[in-house]
Amino acid sequence: MVGSIFLIYTIVSIVFNLVKKNYSKSLTVLVRSLILIIIYLVLLVGVSLFSKENILSLNQDKCFDEWCVSVQNVEKKSSGSSDSYKVTLKVSNKGRGRTQRPDHPHFYLQDSQGKNYEALLNEGRPLNDQIDAQTSFETYLIFELPKGIKGKLVLTEGGGPTLVIIGDEQSLFHKKTVFYLN
Repeated sequence: MVGSIFLIYTIVSIVFNLVKKNYSKSLTVLVRSLILIIIYLVLLVGVSLFSKENILSLNQDKCFDEWCVSVQNVEKKSSGSSDSYKVTLKVSNKGRGRTQRPDHPHFYLQDSQGKNYEALLNEGRPLNDQIDAQTSFETYLIFELPKGIKGKLVLTEGGGPTLVIIGDEQSLFHKKTVFYLN
């Protein structure tokens, strides 16, 4: 919101000064705005680079406001050249009196080289299903990785402007909340 207001103010100010043929004032506003943007981006990346990975254990909630999820169980099956993981998740609403729906939940497996593996299947209720206050449900994600690859489940939620919010887990280069499978 503040960023949008800043951007609108900058554009209006530059256009206004250009119309008045006050080119030096337009250039001054542009340069000051660019300096502020660069400072913000340096802070955004700096905070993210110094963030630490948040490691969850079994049954430990990761909450996004009142909408929470925890890994309840992991079953591993090996066959041929791959390992299959069935991850049991408990989704709960810790809110008082309001139905919740997550904002773009995204869970994926990541190997030690940073390669991501999406779920092959979601058995049970969808992760983005509405959930009444003070209730929970279980759902299951099925992942397949090449045999012998160690993976971690990455838990994220949200989209849009969180990418450029300093300190937000979804911001550029920020470490994520994870659950190690093996």
